[in-house]
Amino acid sequence: MSYKGFLILAPAAVLLILPILVTKSVTCFNLPWLSKTISMDSKLKSLFWLNKSKANKKGMAPIYIRLIKGKRKIEVSTGLFTPSKYWNTRKSKVLDGFDLANQINQSLDAYKKRLAQIQTLVLLQDEYIDLKKIKNHLLGISSNDKTLLEAIQYHNEMIASQAGKSFSMNTIKNYHFFKLKIERFLSSEHGISDILLVEITHMFLEQFINFMIVKDSNGPNTVAKNITLFKKIINMAAKSGEIDHLKPV
Repeated sequence: MSYKGFLILAPAAVLLILPILVTKSVTCFNLPWLSKTISMDSKLKSLFWLNKSKANKKGMAPIYIRLIKGKRKIEVSTGLFTPSKYWNTRKSKVLDGFDLANQINQSLDAYKKRLAQIQTLVLLQDEYIDLKKIKNHLLGISSNDKTLLEAIQYHNEMIASQAGKSFSMNTIKNYHFFKLKIERFLSSEHGISDILLVEITHMFLEQFINFMIVKDSNGPNTVAKNITLFKKIINMAAKSGEIDHLKPV
């Protein structure tokens, strides 16, 4: 192969192997622009669908995007409408028979491109993939919602800065082990790497307690200490205004 030919083929080869280098969990990109379903992490998917049950008096039904991750899902309204008979379910697009088909399909393509960009960005930055965050990105809404692990990390760093003064090294180690336990709980019981503070419920705490007793085989003292730590993190977040639906814990 000539040097010139190598220069032409090398960039293409890099593009081919880049998805493999980034992650083994990217299972499919159905081109063009992930026409129906996008799979990421083997748990995150998106589906463009026609909500026929919400058709208006003119027979125009709204087009929605369903984001799915594990057992969770969230619906996003595109603000686009089409008669049911012109909707192509397999290709997730409007058939040419409808006079607004071209305009609607262009808007759908823009959504698909935006969604692909967001998922790629999240993957490359190794961020927590949250459905609400992705929905906000799609709609151009800024979101500063914090996650549980972010709150724990902030708390632990604040405590660590006072090592040898207000807190002993053993106390700091306990906070570190608490964070690891929460990570195992989220992965084992929910199949997620993190969770938004606004999504935490009292049921979440009960599940965490059950996890410690059944899966981690923790004794009463260990369970009680971790519950205290959990409540401290939640109350700290509540006081800062991050959440309000769990007060008091």
